[in-house]
Amino acid sequence: MYDFPKDKTRVKQRIAQYERSLREEKRRFGGIMDSAGKRYLLGALYLLNDDVSGALRSFEWFENEFQADIGEPFNICVGR
Repeated sequence: MYDFPKDKTRVKQRIAQYERSLREEKRRFGGIMDSAGKRYLLGALYLLNDDVSGALRSFEWFENEFQADIGEPFNICVGR
C-alpha cells in the first residue's frame, strides 16, 4: 500500500519526485519500466491536490506512453 502525503505541498513534491524519476528512467533506458507503479499514481496525486487539469494531463500522458498497459481501473476510465 502507498503512503500518500496529507499536506498539499508534500503532494506536489511527491508528484515532482515521481515525474522526475520517470523522466530519468526513460532518458537512461529508452523506456519506462516503473516496477514501483508510480505511473498509476500520478493522476490520483494531482486529484488529491484539486488539480483536475494536471490529472487530465497525467492520464493523457499515461495513455500515450503506455498504450499497451491496461493500467489501474481508475486510469482506463479517463480518455476512452
